[in-house]
Amino acid sequence: AWSDIEGGYEAAIARMISDGNTIYVINFSVGGSRSASNTVSYDNWGERIEAAGGFWATSAGNSGSDACNFAPAFTSYAISVGAYNRQGVPSTWFTNFGPCVDTWGPGESVYSTYPGDGYGTSSGTSMSSPNVASIMINALKEDSTRTLSQIK
Repeated sequence: AWSDIEGGYEAAIARMISDGNTIYVINFSVGGSRSASNTVSYDNWGERIEAAGGFWATSAGNSGSDACNFAPAFTSYAISVGAYNRQGVPSTWFTNFGPCVDTWGPGESVYSTYPGDGYGTSSGTSMSSPNVASIMINALKEDSTRTLSQIK
């Protein structure tokens, strides 16, 4: 639900603001069609994340379409992540693509935890985005003065 998405961003931003001595990287693998109203919301959250010194990774989406038409993949305030397969080739059967995709991560047949204490494989940009978020953390550990454009 939209209220859950709003609550997640607001909680993350509040945490970033309350602890200004820590650099936060959030991964928010959520998406849907871009609209006039959610464009404003996502860009506002992005501005606030950046102002708080945080970084944001998001999934590019799984519609096999231009990521610029999907939220929050469109926003320049996040690092939007597409999916590639084991050969390092974009997973064209699902991943979104285009100029709004900033980078690519493993997203096809990724072995992961499942609800209920299980394990299995999943495919999607929601598998790619957290992998890239971890790389962002390591890059910031090496040089905490890096900006979003430098991380991209």
